[in-house]
Amino acid sequence: MTLSKKLPLFFLLIAAAPLLVMGFIAFENGRHTIQKQTINHLFSTDILKKAELDGWLSEKTRHLEILANTHFMRTEFPFMLAGSNPNEPIWQARAQETENLYLKPFLHGGGYFELFVMEPKKGRIILSTDKTQKGKIKHYQAFFREGKTGTYIQNVYYSMSLGKPAMTVSTPLKDKDGNLIAVLAGRVDLSELSDIMGRRSSLLKTEDTYLVNKFNFFVTEPIFGKGFALKKSIHTEGVLLALKQESGHGFYEDYRGVPVMGVYEWIPEWELAMITEVDQNEAYAPIMGFRNTTALLCLAIACLASGLGLLLARTITRPLARLTDFAKAMGKGDLETEIIFSDKGEIGNLAKTLDQMRSELKESLVSRADLTREVQRRKATMADLERSNKELEQFAYVASHDLQEPLRMVASYTQLLAQRYENQLDEKAHKFIGYAVEGATRMQGLVNDLLQLSRIGTRGNPFEETDCHKVVQSVLKDLERSIEETGAQIQVEPLPTVMADSTQLGMLFQNLIANAIKFKGDSPPQVHISARQSDKEWVFQFRDNGIGIDPKYHERVFVIFQRLHERGQYEGSGIGLAITKKIVERHGGRIWIESAEGKGTSFFFTLPILNTTRSLSDG
Repeated sequence: MTLSKKLPLFFLLIAAAPLLVMGFIAFENGRHTIQKQTINHLFSTDILKKAELDGWLSEKTRHLEILANTHFMRTEFPFMLAGSNPNEPIWQARAQETENLYLKPFLHGGGYFELFVMEPKKGRIILSTDKTQKGKIKHYQAFFREGKTGTYIQNVYYSMSLGKPAMTVSTPLKDKDGNLIAVLAGRVDLSELSDIMGRRSSLLKTEDTYLVNKFNFFVTEPIFGKGFALKKSIHTEGVLLALKQESGHGFYEDYRGVPVMGVYEWIPEWELAMITEVDQNEAYAPIMGFRNTTALLCLAIACLASGLGLLLARTITRPLARLTDFAKAMGKGDLETEIIFSDKGEIGNLAKTLDQMRSELKESLVSRADLTREVQRRKATMADLERSNKELEQFAYVASHDLQEPLRMVASYTQLLAQRYENQLDEKAHKFIGYAVEGATRMQGLVNDLLQLSRIGTRGNPFEETDCHKVVQSVLKDLERSIEETGAQIQVEPLPTVMADSTQLGMLFQNLIANAIKFKGDSPPQVHISARQSDKEWVFQFRDNGIGIDPKYHERVFVIFQRLHERGQYEGSGIGLAITKKIVERHGGRIWIESAEGKGTSFFFTLPILNTTRSLSDG
């Protein structure tokens, strides 16, 4: 092999080999570090979720026990049960009054969607916030049997009568002498539990925490599933190990068939498995980017080194060829030709060329060191930014939790204070206590609304094909009670299928329909929903016959906490339309209003027509 080939190959090996070895070592160390950090984060998240689950269940039992020990339940309610026949109109009237004054106010504050009272012999429901449940017999249910002796939490089960997953908490109702008079029970709103498990504690978009019962069925909704609770089973490696009452971590495929890092734990007191996972692709994304950068850097240096070797080889061989010619000429007796041989001859030129090569090689190595330092600096900057964002999000979560818990305690204990010292307080004191309870409840609602507003852009689901007509029908089902109470008439024309976040689209529709019902005029509400295609967008219209809005306030209604009426006239926090606007803008649309006082209101908003958007639904 000639020198012109050996030198480029030699420089290629000298430059590329160390870089490849160092890159491989750095990649493996980085990968192991990411694995360790991610697993530690998942364990921390598991501990946090477990604490939140325990706190959530304790809160439910505490609210129910507070209700069971109120002055009315211990002193007046026993006389009500003993004094008349449940079939008599007067008893039914008093039962309705009891539901309205004592059961229904505890629904939202306690996180229940139904509260009911069962007589102690056969478990027949005699009072309930859900009129369809009255008269049903529950003597076979564990929450009835166990609830007669103490507070009891029945694990998640599928209720045939309700047609959905349920968790029931029960506690005995006793008179002031300690005698059992009935059993008080409440069905817990499990959507709160899914929300608790679904809250991310980091910027990892695929972080997923969910609960699984001992029969391998989802108890809460995973972030990549909908309607899975007690309907879809799961048999991943993490779930199977957790159901064997083991706790640990592993690398396996999740319920989607996607490779994940997972942490699993068995919770014996609730007979549930808690699983926290994150996609391996997302976890390894930083180190994979470093690997690609290192590979490109290695290729660039290899090309530069080969070019330098080729140039150096030519610089050496040409002077040597000229020196050979001079030597041949001398061999032939050509003594006239001047030969420059010493410092200014071919050997001197070779020495200078070698020194030049040394300088160029030194510059090359210095450039590589500068580039390596710049890569490390940028990695450190990105890590600091990611850590800051993570700390900011965790602060927002902790702050909201720390705000809501004291507010709930203020409301609960203020009500308990009013009930316990009812005969010792004057009218002003009762009024002030009422103001305190109302203020705490309103503040809790404002905190929840602000969190909901802040999560629209950061906690939304990926866009997917969404049938707007089906979304509207689901919303109307949720608002069925309000529609019946107000006699509202809702007319829905055919609506399109669009690319959207179906959950946020449901919030958008519900806010607009609920506002039309709430701000009704003298006649029953009439709401007309339609959509038309205009250029590259769909234009949706929600028209009602309500009280209308003065044109000078049209922009103000979309500003957070801006109210056009006194709080006593219409309930609400003044943030619903701000959420509506933010949802529309996240979907790339715009929203505006056309209205005048006393002439109803029309809300318009647009959604882009994308490639996968289909025409109007058949209804």
